[in-house]
Amino acid sequence: MAVAGAFLIGVGATYLALRRSPPPVPTPPPPPPSETPSEIQLTGTLRARHVVDLAPPQDGTIVAIFAETGQEVFQGQLLLRLSNIGLETARDLARKAVDAAQDRVNSIESQIIAARLDASRARAEAAKARAEFDRLSRNYERQKYLYSEGATPRQTLDRVSSEYEAFKGAFEGYEQNARRAEERVEKLLRDLEAAKNVLRDRQEELEDSQTNLADSEMVAPVPGVILSRKADIGQPVARSMTDFMQIATRLEEMEAVLDAPPPLLQQVRPGQQAWVFVADFGGEGMPGQVKGIDQGQVIVEFRNPYPALRPGMSTLVRIQLRP
Repeated sequence: MAVAGAFLIGVGATYLALRRSPPPVPTPPPPPPSETPSEIQLTGTLRARHVVDLAPPQDGTIVAIFAETGQEVFQGQLLLRLSNIGLETARDLARKAVDAAQDRVNSIESQIIAARLDASRARAEAAKARAEFDRLSRNYERQKYLYSEGATPRQTLDRVSSEYEAFKGAFEGYEQNARRAEERVEKLLRDLEAAKNVLRDRQEELEDSQTNLADSEMVAPVPGVILSRKADIGQPVARSMTDFMQIATRLEEMEAVLDAPPPLLQQVRPGQQAWVFVADFGGEGMPGQVKGIDQGQVIVEFRNPYPALRPGMSTLVRIQLRP
């Protein structure tokens, strides 16, 4: 009986122990929040902060190119030359007009030289005729006086009078010839002045046409590096192509354009310090700072100490998110 009772008591204790709820499993504490990184690294390309857009100086066709994309140029350097058939035709016509006007001036100047010589000769003959006419006139007046006083015969007076009247007509002819020669010189001088005015006008037209043709040459307005050109030899261009050619200038000031996923963009702020690295250009990097975010890209501006550093090169940039 005692053994049976002890057995029953053990079975009951075991049953009660199994019915008891197991102790709760302790819940581990939540992990501490991850710390914000002190910096991030982004990759991208370099670009110039200062870009000059160039339009063709006139409508035309490219006939020669003297500087290629990526080439460094100096201010005033010839970049390309255009051809414009209309302007060339106008220049040729203007040159022919100048030649014709110059021939006209030369011809009138030659005529003036000859006319002045004729006028001088005619005036000299008229002066000689006047001297003879004055002599005959005095002699005629003297013979008239003597005849009136009965001191000379009638035949002498008639002879002197005939000589005087005959030479009077000749003298008037000499005077008319001299006046006509002098008038011709004056007319030629007026013609010369008019011809010179025409020549000046034609020369101005030629200069204008040559200036227009000179505008067919495009030169670099600033020193820098050619970034792009939208046409090649043999292709037409127009003045309306305002960004026909682009030149990056003042390359000591540049920007890095960086691609970044949205989570990183949320951590970038203007003014954050950055270091710009370009392969083969110094291992320490170039200091800069975040300029802003443009269309999902981070813009970092920096000063470029290397003359050989060019827009379009690849870069790696470290941006400090915390001071």
